[in-house]
Amino acid sequence: MADEDRDPVMTAYFAGHDASDAQVEEWKTRVEANPKDMVARAGCIAWAMAHRQHGQPPEAALHEELIWLVRHHPGSELAGMTASHCGMPRDWVEVEPLRAAWLDAVREHPDDAEVLAHAAQYFLFQDPDQTLALLERARDLQPKNALRELVLSQHWSFRARFVRVPDPHAGARALAHAERAVELEGEEAIGDSMRVNRLQCTVTADRWDLAERYAKEMLEWIERQPAWVRSGDSAYHTHRILGHVALRRGDVAAARSHLLRCCSGGSSPVLGSFGPDFSLAQELLDRGERETVLEFLEQCRTIWTHHTSTVDRLVQEIRSGASCRLSRN
Repeated sequence: MADEDRDPVMTAYFAGHDASDAQVEEWKTRVEANPKDMVARAGCIAWAMAHRQHGQPPEAALHEELIWLVRHHPGSELAGMTASHCGMPRDWVEVEPLRAAWLDAVREHPDDAEVLAHAAQYFLFQDPDQTLALLERARDLQPKNALRELVLSQHWSFRARFVRVPDPHAGARALAHAERAVELEGEEAIGDSMRVNRLQCTVTADRWDLAERYAKEMLEWIERQPAWVRSGDSAYHTHRILGHVALRRGDVAAARSHLLRCCSGGSSPVLGSFGPDFSLAQELLDRGERETVLEFLEQCRTIWTHHTSTVDRLVQEIRSGASCRLSRN
């Protein structure tokens, strides 16, 4: 997305992760003077959340900021973004006040698809069934909205991979919603996130024939797009999945090549915060490709810049010859 097209609130949110102390103080002053200054609030929230994740204590007012946001703007993109982070099990999130705020928002806005979808993100780790019900309600309110199908697809992918007792049909359901999202949006109109999601769903559904097809189409799409249209996710997951396809055919050399091209598209908000998917790297490491994986980990420093200590630990474990399970934690 071009800079001039970005929502200034979300621009401040993404800038807030790396903001200077002077910038943060300016934002705080603006919020004190005008509580409705959403740009300044977004920057303060992002800075406090990011620094807490990096081992520093959060701002004392962070929880109040988050609750204020849910009470006043539950349908905003910022509320949705923070919901996905704060619903996770973390030692710094006071669960009950935020939970109550989101439940109130659902009761007060029963016909607002955005509010329902944002609340669903908050409850994802606490109550996946409630999340599913909220997402389906949002979809029913907007049955022709491709985004509703996209989010349902992502939810079923989550249930296939992370729920304690996975639904055996979750992968197929994820792919079906992903395909429906593309149908609603139009093949030529779909962007980076929808393409990446559909590609990942093919693996979740164990449809490697579609995985190879969509990955090759993605490479062609990447080559045609200017940098601002695509994020680092598209290149990363395309090469990661093509590497898995190569290994299924026994072509280790091709898999190595794809692994070393994963970071070629740069970073993204997801890669920069949650980190890279190490599945292909782990599979190659298990096959003895230590030097290739070490080279890949060095490349990861360019897309996962705030987690150098994790990369350092993984590199040390591999170099020591110890059995290593690549983990982002």
